[in-house]
Amino acid sequence: MTAPVRQGQRPAASLADRFSALTGEQRVKLLRKLVESGRVRDVPAVVPPRDPARPVRLSPAQQDLWAYESLYPGTPALNLCCAYHFEDPVEVAHLEAALTLVQKHHDILRTRVTGTPDGELQVDFPDFGPFVLERDDLRGTGTTVHQAFDAFRRRPFDLDRGRLMRGRFVRVDERRTTLMLSVHHAIADWWSFDVLQNEFAEAYLAIRDGAEPRLTRPAVQYADFSAWQGELEESGVFGERLAFWRRYLADPPGPLTAPGHGSAADDPDRDPDGIVHIGFDLDPDAAAAVRALARRSGTTVYGVLMAAFAVLAHRVTGAEDMVLGTPVANRAAKGLDRVIGYVMNAVPTRWRVRPDSSFADLLAVFAADFPGLVANADLPVGRIVAAAAPERSIGRSPLFQWVFMHLTQQPSVSAVREFAEPERIHTGGEHDLVGVVKDSGDAMIGSFEIRTDTFSPEAVARWAECYVELLRQVTADPALRVADIDIVPSALRERLLGLASGSAAAQPVSLPELVARRAARTPDAPALDTGTHILTYAQLADRVDRLAGTLARLGAGPGELVALVRARGTDWPVTALAVQRTGAAYLPLDPEHPAERLRRTLADAGPVLVVADDALPAAGGIPVLVPGPESYEGEPLTTPYPDPAAPAYVIHTSGSTGTPKGVVVPHSGLAALAESLADGLDLASGDRVLQLGPPTFDISVADLCMAFGSGATLVLPPAGLLVGDDLARVLTRRRVSAVMTTPSVLATVPAGACPDLRVLAVGAEACPPELVERWATAGRRFHNVYGPTEATVAVTLSGPLARGHGQTRTPLGRPLTGAHVRLLDDRLRPVAPGTQGELYLAGPLADGYLHRPAQTAERFTADPYGPPGTRMYRTGDLAWQDDDGTLHYLGRTDDQVKIRGLRAEPAEIATALAEHPAVGGAVALVREGRAGRPQLVGYVVPAPGRTPDPATLLTHAAERLPAGLVPADVVVLDTFPLTSNGKIDKAALPAPAPR
Repeated sequence: MTAPVRQGQRPAASLADRFSALTGEQRVKLLRKLVESGRVRDVPAVVPPRDPARPVRLSPAQQDLWAYESLYPGTPALNLCCAYHFEDPVEVAHLEAALTLVQKHHDILRTRVTGTPDGELQVDFPDFGPFVLERDDLRGTGTTVHQAFDAFRRRPFDLDRGRLMRGRFVRVDERRTTLMLSVHHAIADWWSFDVLQNEFAEAYLAIRDGAEPRLTRPAVQYADFSAWQGELEESGVFGERLAFWRRYLADPPGPLTAPGHGSAADDPDRDPDGIVHIGFDLDPDAAAAVRALARRSGTTVYGVLMAAFAVLAHRVTGAEDMVLGTPVANRAAKGLDRVIGYVMNAVPTRWRVRPDSSFADLLAVFAADFPGLVANADLPVGRIVAAAAPERSIGRSPLFQWVFMHLTQQPSVSAVREFAEPERIHTGGEHDLVGVVKDSGDAMIGSFEIRTDTFSPEAVARWAECYVELLRQVTADPALRVADIDIVPSALRERLLGLASGSAAAQPVSLPELVARRAARTPDAPALDTGTHILTYAQLADRVDRLAGTLARLGAGPGELVALVRARGTDWPVTALAVQRTGAAYLPLDPEHPAERLRRTLADAGPVLVVADDALPAAGGIPVLVPGPESYEGEPLTTPYPDPAAPAYVIHTSGSTGTPKGVVVPHSGLAALAESLADGLDLASGDRVLQLGPPTFDISVADLCMAFGSGATLVLPPAGLLVGDDLARVLTRRRVSAVMTTPSVLATVPAGACPDLRVLAVGAEACPPELVERWATAGRRFHNVYGPTEATVAVTLSGPLARGHGQTRTPLGRPLTGAHVRLLDDRLRPVAPGTQGELYLAGPLADGYLHRPAQTAERFTADPYGPPGTRMYRTGDLAWQDDDGTLHYLGRTDDQVKIRGLRAEPAEIATALAEHPAVGGAVALVREGRAGRPQLVGYVVPAPGRTPDPATLLTHAAERLPAGLVPADVVVLDTFPLTSNGKIDKAALPAPAPR
């Protein structure tokens, strides 16, 4: 049986017999009286014979399957299949005779659905004659039996024509054969499939041995059950059940969605119609602990297993209010144990899993709910769904998407194993995840069944490990609070931490020393292209050393800070390297910023010197150097290169998460970054890297590392923000082969331009998949880069992305050399693959925030997984990871809000909008709506040649998001406003027009 749900005590036989003797009309009248008098519990647990005067209708469960088949015609998702592999000779005529006998005894196997003039669907059971097996011979074809079975199980049935059971006999080789059976779910469930194959086996063995099969026609047929269901509905008994379920499921929660949901759909090798089973075991000790807890808590083994499954669902999805399904055999009535047909039902169970709840609390609540679930479990689930009116989305089961079952009693199929080894497959499923635990002697055997278009099998395999660990902990201490349960077992934790680490970092050196080493190896290689002249590496190193001598004489040196107020198109890379050469750190400031902002920033930072393109009144009393030819003609600096632990630069954050802060970054991580980018982006000495990032944006540091780490040429463009056609012209005319920029800037550039561009990296923002489609052309590498300023520019890099991959999300990639990426929960514990966590970074980190020790202590904390004394940085970014450690961005913790009780992540809404082909880019914000309530607003820009329609986009979003996360409005813009760093300026996005 699929779950230990039973109906009430069976009444006295005489009452059941008298009830069964009534006509259908009389039974309906009696049932109505029981309903009116509040005595629904007195309805006998019996399936009376159907009234032959009444037509046979589809049962409510069959009606639901018919509707599903109408939505997805030809789907193989409702096929129940089994293959029987024979090693010994088999007589096909014996197999056919046995199947013919079973088909004769069970009317349901001869089902044909017909229509009536009034549009009703009814059923008849024609005589199909002898059951005939299809034949196939695989010898010499190169086709394996598994391939043949895979093709067989996918073949759809035609409900209108009938013949909803088919078989195929396959000769594999000279000795081995296989019998394949496929039955449509409308005429069988797994219980009755076991009945079918057991009766078939008994009949076959008797016929093979020359005996008379002892099979008899069951007293109860599925048509009796279907008619009884109709009488319960007609009489109002089901109305009482509906009232219960409406109360129990009032204000149902939205669908369960894990961060990785749908990720498997991006795999081009996935099976679009397939199901994957991930097995796990509870050894005898673990199973005994589950049974012992059930006894101590006065509940059932099923209750313990189900409550643990609810906790797992909570930890995987983050949901605190959820509905989980559980199948029930629905066969307590006398005679139903031999009935073949779709008898089983699915019961919704409501779980409110709060972090501060104990596991014992969950068990107690479920035990209190259980009697009501039992008493109302025979109402067909389709009626329950209609009564609860949950939000619906295409391709997902309404009301519940996760299902759990505990199998304790099933019909024996031992007769089958006397002559064949059965291989059973359910081709598809309505639900995202189905958990099954079966008793197996002293132990228990479990599996998680997933559709191949939902989750990664590798990630779900890790969830199975977490489920076993979860059970281990709660059976040892059921008083544990949900938040205190560490579901990730120690072996998996160690594996995740290993995946989260890049390779060992190279010996740390400063960028000036890196340039000097490059100059020693290839002195005549071009290093810097200013647009008017080219500096070789030898000339660049000399120019840096001479300007460093000038700066040192003006006070620059170890422990000091030098402000650079220089435009991108000037000699600023030389100036930055020269400041670092002195041992000081450079502080880049935008000369276009208001004078008052410059004054405040300089006063706060306290640099010893300012290097500017022009006189700078905002510097106050700080010395200002405006470099001229003489600045590069003095004696070169010959002191040792800076200590790798010393600060290299200070860059202010953009202020998107608060007041801008100066981030102090040491030299130690730059050599590793240069090595990682050179290798990961496949850069070489012949490349020309555009220095596109403004000096105040740390992509500018990446530009230096990309060029000087690979021996390439750094190309300096004109000053100012370059976008659109202007950027395309620079990329083309200056023969740029590699560039790193933001997705927002890239989206403005015509994709057909830039013939020399072979390496393209984007970062600092979420990358819409549409950009990958436009730019990842043959012969061009497209990479996604992730890393905050506080972690030395970049910590992860995706592999080269290709068109047709990652259509719903663009991965962040894997850790770079020396980087450690921890995906942790709010207790700083690693989270399982496919689940949401916050990104913490270790390795080459910033020293902290300039003159802000309190904020430094808040964001930079001790690393519990690193050597003593090491730190990690809390990013505030949310992500999930694949089983191989590949990271995927979700959004920010400070962006999350609750809309109608649902956790809303603007990045998720933007991703859904960006999937529409008319959209070239999307962003979502939470804005104040009517009555001061928060509402989601989407902003989009068009894809080339397209005109997005807001109404169409809202419909598109509604098909992909829970109802509570669909934006209240969508605003279409020509282009996104950008900050000076090339990011979307969210503060400049307009409010939606009043309706």
